[in-house]
Amino acid sequence: MTTTTVRIAVEIFLSAGIMYVLLRCLEAGRTYFKLRGRRLVTCPETNRPAAIELDAKYAALTAVFGRPELRISRCSRWPERRNCGECCLKQIESAQDDILVRNTVVRWYAGTKCVYCQKPIAQVDHAAIVGRDGRTVEWEQVPAQELADVFATHFPVCRSCHTAQVFSAPVSGLCHRRAMVIPAVRLPIVPLSSNRTPR
Repeated sequence: MTTTTVRIAVEIFLSAGIMYVLLRCLEAGRTYFKLRGRRLVTCPETNRPAAIELDAKYAALTAVFGRPELRISRCSRWPERRNCGECCLKQIESAQDDILVRNTVVRWYAGTKCVYCQKPIAQVDHAAIVGRDGRTVEWEQVPAQELADVFATHFPVCRSCHTAQVFSAPVSGLCHRRAMVIPAVRLPIVPLSSNRTPR
């Protein structure tokens, strides 16, 4: 075997190795971005919703060497149940992105209209909800594990109407001057002073 042949074989081997490493790094990056975010699962111990976050960095690191390993980095039931068996991971493997908190929220707001201005809610960022007491709050301020129960008893509010309700800006035509439009129910707007937390 000549020196030229050996050099070519080494270059091919190194190129193949570099390509393999790059592909595994790309897979690690894809795994990291895929596994980020809060997810809603049903806790096997309580049969109630629980909000969890996966250790995306660890999963990405293990993906470099093969199949990514999943483990939980945060859970709404911790620290009380910190040493649980993490049996809920099976739900994540089967449901994938379907249980992401944001996807759950998007599905709930889909096709809804603001109870104040009656305009369709196209963006869920900073969208809010309102209960029968007339108080509005952004959905992001609700603990993720409580979203299902809250969505069952509250109504959708767009970002503009929520802002108007919170600040009660005295500008003519703003939706905070209107009553909520709910079938068989018309709720009064809570005054600004009632929305503030006493100091």
